[in-house]
Amino acid sequence: MSFNLRALLLLSALSLASCRGWVLEDRTGCPRLLYFDIEDAGSFEAETQVQVHAYAHPTGQALREAATTVLDIQRHSFGVEVRSAQQVRGYAFIGGETLVQGAEGWTLPVGISYAPLFRFSYLVSVPEEYGVLPVVLLKEYVGVCLEFTGNSPSFDVTVRANTCGISPETGQALPGPFECRPSADADACFRFNLPRLCDDHLTLELKGRNSLPETLDLNQILLEAGLDWTEPSLPDVGLVIDVVEHSIKVTMMPWEWQNLHYEY
Repeated sequence: MSFNLRALLLLSALSLASCRGWVLEDRTGCPRLLYFDIEDAGSFEAETQVQVHAYAHPTGQALREAATTVLDIQRHSFGVEVRSAQQVRGYAFIGGETLVQGAEGWTLPVGISYAPLFRFSYLVSVPEEYGVLPVVLLKEYVGVCLEFTGNSPSFDVTVRANTCGISPETGQALPGPFECRPSADADACFRFNLPRLCDDHLTLELKGRNSLPETLDLNQILLEAGLDWTEPSLPDVGLVIDVVEHSIKVTMMPWEWQNLHYEY
């Protein structure tokens, strides 16, 4: 816990003194303060924002104006006031700019890549005057860099899956059509992001003058390389397809925060 958060908790405890007084008495009606500590959630860059949502459980009522709070690198914690013994549920996240909020959760329109998304969900109560909840953000996507070698011709690349989104509170993958057509960047790399899958369907379609299969089972390729879709935080992947040797090389790569921003 940082020094600033300790100081903030001390001030909060003093502010609650008027509720409980200076003698021992029944404090069941006094408010509690729940603090979200994002100091160890990740290596934040400047202008990186974390949105934190807090709701009363099980009613789902938003907790005052702090129900949606945006934090940045200058502010590593914030608190919301809750009733005694009140359970609080919600989630925190970074990214997800291409996702659209709907009744079932966040979904992705067909034709674009999945934006980088880091998510944390919680259900907690505050039995004392205050509680501190460390926020640990989980990586909810696989970033892919696809490259071709062997004097390859130009390709049209299409990626398809049956997963189109995610529930922000539970992390459950949402079924629906996923399709994106990435283009090669200045480094001749086709970059795209994959959502956490809800089934085994994930294909990579290649159109060009070559002897490779037109449609590759990308999910099977990734599984054979060691990818586990149930991992709490998903890795990034490098794919190298040799059009002469007809081979595919898969490399699992640790993700880095500075690689979050590119055209989707």
